[in-house]
Amino acid sequence: MSALQVYVQLVGEAVDCWRPVQHRDMGEGIVEILGIVPAGEEWQFVPGSKVRCRKRRFAYGKEGLMAYEPAAL
Repeated sequence: MSALQVYVQLVGEAVDCWRPVQHRDMGEGIVEILGIVPAGEEWQFVPGSKVRCRKRRFAYGKEGLMAYEPAAL
């Protein structure tokens, strides 16, 4: 799964905004979000969260994986 970039939605923005994040592939469509949230941002899923991802086409035709729900392990 980690061949594509994983994106986490930014919370509290006037328009849909997505942050590419570091991640660890956990298998079966699940990744662990890694990294540090930059000052002034709020991510839908914080580092350490294990989430399910699915493909999405973003602006300008860029394709990636969006984190969309918490994963129960």
